[in-house]
Parts: sequence; structure tokens; C-alpha cells
Amino acid sequence: MKTIALFNIKGGVGKTTSAVNLAYLAAQSGLRTTVWDLDPQGCAGFYLGIDDSELQQRASRLIEGKLGSDELRIASSYENLSVVPADLSLRKLDLMLEKQEAGKNFFKALLKPLDEAQDLAIIDCAPALSRSAEQVFNTADILLVPLIPSPLSLRAYEQLREFTAQKKWSDVKIVRFFTQVDRRRKIQNEILETRKKRFPEMLKTYIPYASALEQMGVHRAPVGTFAASSAPALAYSVMWSEVKRLLKNI
Repeated sequence: MKTIALFNIKGGVGKTTSAVNLAYLAAQSGLRTTVWDLDPQGCAGFYLGIDDSELQQRASRLIEGKLGSDELRIASSYENLSVVPADLSLRKLDLMLEKQEAGKNFFKALLKPLDEAQDLAIIDCAPALSRSAEQVFNTADILLVPLIPSPLSLRAYEQLREFTAQKKWSDVKIVRFFTQVDRRRKIQNEILETRKKRFPEMLKTYIPYASALEQMGVHRAPVGTFAASSAPALAYSVMWSEVKRLLKNI
């Protein structure tokens, strides 16, 4: 099973939106895919139609070793796509990890029960450089970092890059992409125009800002299910092709 994590130090940059849409496309392509939601707000599960009433077990029980990831996993209404949901108990995730005296491969062990049943795990992370983030860095094959094309967002990425360099994570492949792109904004256009020279390692595809992405919260569904011809849906489809090629090289 391959593992992708969506991560950024900053919140509000499209991590969950991207995790859900890429997971949906992966499942549609035939990959048995699980979204592991690590954000206490549980937005990934919400977008995929998982209701709180369906959560018979608390997410913290997975961390405490009282449940396996295969037991907590809930099938979505989409073929090949399931969710290991989050809830507010994960707000104390770092404290739980400390209590468990979790080694660097703790998260890998938690995902191990899914190996045979799933082809791809996509982790939706909370925005923070924390102990749980370090666990994710040791678990993921690819760390996808969504960035708004703005100075502060780029600065946050540099902080992340410095952090991972200091910790010497050599196994995870860090890949950036631009999201929430508004071509009406001069500064965003300037950054986009220089991206090939300044950021050659970025994904070529960027996700445009559009109301269709906000409507995911209304429809509680990936954008491709209710606005398949919209610019974001088409962009995510192209982006999935790029990500799929990266996975083949791992």
C-alpha cells in the first residue's frame, strides 16, 4: 500500500479539499483507497458523507491500540473509497502519542492492517509542526503540500523544508502544488509566471479558486460528482494523473 499525506503548516490552504478529491479520483481509477482523517474537525469524513452518528468508536481508540484501522474504517458511498474518520478526541493527539511512548514508526504500524485490503492511503493532516506531523513524515511515501501563491504561504513552505532538512527525513518525497489560485490577483499571477523557474519540482497543475469547491460542504461530496465540468474538477483530474505517475516511481 502506498501512502500520500496532505500537509501544510498553515490552515485554510486546501488540504482537506485536495485529499478528498484526489482520493475520489484514485478510487474511480480502481485503486482501493482509504482517507485517514487526522484533523479533529473531521472535515474529510464530512465531505464524504460520514455522519457523527455513524462513528460508533472514537478516533482516539485507534491511537490507544483499542481498535485497528481496519475496524474503524467506514465505507463511503463511492466504490473503492473508505474513511478512517476523525473526531474531537484527536485534539489531544500529541498527548496520546506521548502517553503511548510512540516510536517513529507508530503510524506505520497503525496503517499496517490495511496493507492487504487497500492500495492507497491518503492522510489528511492537521496544520501544525507537531509530534503527530513527525509521525506522518515517517509514514508517507509522498508529502503533498498545497500552497496559495502568496508570500506568506511560500514562507510557510520554506519553514517546512528547513524543518524536514534538520530532521533528515530522506524517505518521504515532498511535492508542492498551488491551490486556490485567483488569476485576478496581480501577486498570484507574478508568482505563477515564475513557477517553472523558481519551483521546477512543483506539480504542473494548479487548482483554481472557484465557488464549486465551497459547494463541497453543501453537497458533502467530491467536486467531480456534482460539478464535473467545472475548472476545479478538471484540474484535480489532471493533477491525479501527475500524482499517479509519481506513485509508480516509488
